[in-house]
Amino acid sequence: MESERAMRLGLIAAFVLRVAIGLAAIDGYRPTVGDPSDYVEIAERLLAGEGYALPWSAQPRIGVKQPAVATAYRPPLYPLFLAGVFAVAGHRLSAVVVVQAALDTVSCLLIGRIALATFGSAAGVFAVWWAALYPGLWIHVTRIWAECLFVFLAVALLFVASREARTPSRGGPLAAGALLGLLCLTRPNGVFFLPAVGVCVVGYRSVSRTLTRLVLFVAAAVVVVLPWAARNYLEFHRWIPFSTMSAVVARGAYHDRALNDPNAKGGWVLDGLAADVAATSNELELHDRAWREAREWARQHLRDLPRLFYYRARRFWSPSWVGSEIYVTSKQSWIRPLGEISYLLTLGVALVGLCLARRQVTASPYLLATPLSFTVCAMLTWGNWRLRAPVEPVLVLLASAVTRVCRKSAHGAS
Repeated sequence: MESERAMRLGLIAAFVLRVAIGLAAIDGYRPTVGDPSDYVEIAERLLAGEGYALPWSAQPRIGVKQPAVATAYRPPLYPLFLAGVFAVAGHRLSAVVVVQAALDTVSCLLIGRIALATFGSAAGVFAVWWAALYPGLWIHVTRIWAECLFVFLAVALLFVASREARTPSRGGPLAAGALLGLLCLTRPNGVFFLPAVGVCVVGYRSVSRTLTRLVLFVAAAVVVVLPWAARNYLEFHRWIPFSTMSAVVARGAYHDRALNDPNAKGGWVLDGLAADVAATSNELELHDRAWREAREWARQHLRDLPRLFYYRARRFWSPSWVGSEIYVTSKQSWIRPLGEISYLLTLGVALVGLCLARRQVTASPYLLATPLSFTVCAMLTWGNWRLRAPVEPVLVLLASAVTRVCRKSAHGAS
């Protein structure tokens, strides 16, 4: 009872903190460029009955106003989420922040439940409070980016995986597959959860049951993604399961500056992208051109790729936040150093927890597979703190394992 009460208090604190900081961050803000602008514009056009569309100049924006055309540049789930909030509460970003705060509070609850089931009641309380106060999680509530929704779905998937690792159920593969599909429709790199949770969801002693669960897992994911892919096929006469943005990401990731520029090593750069847009007449031409340029660069720099992958892995695990991606830091300068210090502390405690709870971690393979899988994701695409978003809840879970020391000490004293 005491632990349940402590967890409830932690959840209240999580929601209040997220709403307070989120509303302060969003006050006076209006997205005008980049991802937030595109997400909001698509949502507004959906509500206006104009379909899932953007001006061609929005991919990326080059300052030229053109009529909106059907697009698959942005994955659909976050714009649809925004459209739903706008439809109910009006075109107010403050309403988006409140809903995101609620989603992230549920994420804290699920993190606590996973920790409780894996490491014990003390770990559950620890995880809820750490997640509630951890800037690496609540910072996404303050932003009109897809990460908050992505983290919520990721934690829900980890919750299903943790339950399936302990007690397999008939509905587990279907729930996990559906969540995996939703993750991929929020950010395409959600596909990197496949190896991280697949072993928990489909693993079984019987080969036939393993195959059955695998089929259900994959089928559920395909069913979720299929309507979007079918829409794209009707619009573009090509199968586009997630988005066309992957090619643009590759174009900026496999680039001379990403390899050699001291300020951009392993990062994503825009050099040459505006020229690519100017040289193409539509989104698919840009997609094909960007892939061609990225593959050609990679082919010519095969010997340099290991060094580039190292730069990306280093950036992925770096404490540094990109200030231009977090507009609240221009108002509240203390948030950025707090986030970086708290991340290093969380990472350190997580490593200690990993050492203390090796058996439990081995029995919950997603705790190791998720960080490894998304490190590979960063190495193949680009190194950035945003790509670490789905790993942050796992770090909190591993950190909660340090409560084993307190429990052993208490038992020893008694």
